[in-house]
Amino acid sequence: RVSAVISTLLILAYLTWRAGFTLVLWNLPSAILSIAFLFAEIVGALQQSIHFMLAMRPPARHPVKPLSGVPSVAVLVPTYNEPIAVLERTLVGCARLNYPAHTVYLLDDGHRAWAETLASQVGGQRIAPGPTTRTRKRGISTPSCRR
Repeated sequence: RVSAVISTLLILAYLTWRAGFTLVLWNLPSAILSIAFLFAEIVGALQQSIHFMLAMRPPARHPVKPLSGVPSVAVLVPTYNEPIAVLERTLVGCARLNYPAHTVYLLDDGHRAWAETLASQVGGQRIAPGPTTRTRKRGISTPSCRR
């Protein structure tokens, strides 16, 4: 607060000096430019003072209710023609997350019979969105999330 007050006083002193001693009013083009620049500096000073007033106001804080439990999390693994070794490592890593309430979903492109077995081995579930996979992983993720 002290720095905001000091800054505002210095800006007011500067604007007073600027308006009283530095305006060039001898000819019309110089006067127009000089007054325009002074006006721009006044607008900037007003913006800064509004910022200071808003920043000094303490934020309204409301007490947050503690959670009754841990929220559940869905870990989505979209696939599109990945080899089994890549999927297996990914699913094992997702299953070993250090979080108590998570479920792993393998969003399969629907073209592999072994995907259901692989997902169930790590405790996950397989979701196959259907026959259309024209848009690859986005085309798998969007319909799967609607379920």
